Amino acid sequence: MAKITDIKLQAKNKSRVSVFLDGEFACGLDSFIAEKNRLKIGDEIEREELITIQRESESQTAFEKCVDYINIRARTEREIEKYLQEKGFVGEVRDEIIAKLKEYSLIDDIRFCELFISSHRRAWGVKRLKIELKKHGVSDENIAEAIEESEPQHEEALAAAEKFCRNKERYDRNKLYAHLYSKGFDYDCISYALREYEETRSDEDE
Repeated sequence: MAKITDIKLQAKNKSRVSVFLDGEFACGLDSFIAEKNRLKIGDEIEREELITIQRESESQTAFEKCVDYINIRARTEREIEKYLQEKGFVGEVRDEIIAKLKEYSLIDDIRFCELFISSHRRAWGVKRLKIELKKHGVSDENIAEAIEESEPQHEEALAAAEKFCRNKERYDRNKLYAHLYSKGFDYDCISYALREYEETRSDEDE
């Protein structure tokens, strides 16, 4: 058994305390967790019990950090895993927090894909969307499912074509094709956009 000889608020983080056993620093804890476990100066405690409490504190801290991180924008499971790893949380804590975030529906890779596609479908085609979602760590399976459920992008490709050609003195079909391809639109959407745009130009010329 060891004796708790001091519990001090940390100078740089008032939401955490430093716990001292037998006059020596033992660990840092979230102050809520310390209070929840009724740690008091003068009490005796097994070091193994304090390790368990410290693990609980780490999980609480990790969860709060992740919620703040998600509040900035939606995150994928891989992004959360990387974030926790960079913050120094061990694998067991990372797994626990990811499971908890899923349980509370705070992370959902399929939902992330749907929102991402909805936000960017006017600017990017399917190929580009897949590339960008991969950068966020979404699995091929989840990307394929989200893409399959999304609407065709014919009108988006046409809008991109009209925007590209606007105010250009000369129409260049090859450059327009290359531009739409670089945006990630597939062959079917590009063909539709070229055909519709050229028909519109023909009608205007007449």
